[in-house]
Amino acid sequence: MSVSELDDRNFRGHIAELSKISGKTYVETFKYAGAGPIIKILAKDKAAKPAAKAAIARSVKRAAMNSFSGSVGQILTSKDGRTWFRSAYSTQKRLVYAAGNAPGWHLGDREWADYQATKRERTAFIKAEVARRVARSGMLRMSFLQMSDQLGINMATVSGGAIGGEAKARQAQMPGRLGMGFATTSGPEFSMTMSNTSDAVRKGPHIGGGRFQAGYWQAKLQVAINRRTNAMATEMRKGVYKDLKTRAQRYPGLFVSP
Repeated sequence: MSVSELDDRNFRGHIAELSKISGKTYVETFKYAGAGPIIKILAKDKAAKPAAKAAIARSVKRAAMNSFSGSVGQILTSKDGRTWFRSAYSTQKRLVYAAGNAPGWHLGDREWADYQATKRERTAFIKAEVARRVARSGMLRMSFLQMSDQLGINMATVSGGAIGGEAKARQAQMPGRLGMGFATTSGPEFSMTMSNTSDAVRKGPHIGGGRFQAGYWQAKLQVAINRRTNAMATEMRKGVYKDLKTRAQRYPGLFVSP
């Protein structure tokens, strides 16, 4: 993820005030009133929503039916609906079926056998690829949850509501730790670093035609930071922290319900 720095005097002032009111340390207050809500906003973003199995299956099948290369040849489907086959030992593609599965150019016996073998490989590939993607569905959302996990933030006690599909995201097969969070203190100095190395974050959401929306998550991070800063300023101005019930609802990780 691209770097954004949260360096706002008012924000730090709000955290310090909350820390005094709640009796929690500045670090704990920052986690539950600053970092936690920001992470939750990102994790709940529609672009981080785990894909449904049916959508995954449609995507995989569409791509494989358009073009698939097997061990002995390649099957292609042209825009007009015709099916073509190029054998591994030939540079020329041959028409197999015209649109509507009408018989087309007759393949030789060897090419026909290779075509059938490639079809079987394609079927096996689609099944395996769908299973692989379903197992990894939710990986992007989980990469944000990894950030809160490493920081020791219980997201259930962070304001902002439940994270839809969290259970599914936590079952995703991760290639390793993609989301990280570190908090360090040195005397009166405190710093918190959060990073996400997921390819999906780096590239941005897929917008079709092999293109991605670069900079999407950088912009979302800045929006999350601004929302949190503005929310805390509004709460401070309205005296939310003075009301026992309201502050417990807004910050369950910091205050106990009266």
